[in-house]
Amino acid sequence: MADLQHRCFASIREIPRQQWDALWPPLAEGYDLYLSQEEAGIAGFDFFYLGLYADEQLVVLAPLFAARFNMGLAMDDTWRQRLGRLQQRLPWLLVFNTLFCGSPTSEKGVVAIHPDWRRQPATFRALDLALRRVARERGAWM
Repeated sequence: MADLQHRCFASIREIPRQQWDALWPPLAEGYDLYLSQEEAGIAGFDFFYLGLYADEQLVVLAPLFAARFNMGLAMDDTWRQRLGRLQQRLPWLLVFNTLFCGSPTSEKGVVAIHPDWRRQPATFRALDLALRRVARERGAWM
């Protein structure tokens, strides 16, 4: 199988709908959800997409978003309150640039993979490398 090359898309409109539909599983969280989410202009969220290609064939499609993540959200109430008091003086404390795969409005982080590439370890290595590269380019710590 060919090596996979990655491309980032600033908008879902850059991905031909027929290519999206050919890879994406039939879920409610499809093209239209991601388009409406992107166009909603949700403050603090940067939506974009990662595609992996074998030659010119799209074989992996991952919706991504970047946001500042406050670690207080992952703490119990007592620690969240303590951190909140500290963040009043130090608002940057335990707040990190973060790269997420999926959607902030859904429970699943679906990545679409062409059936011929699903059982290839190289597919997942290429996805991992591409996500790490994108995170580094965007200054995401997590």
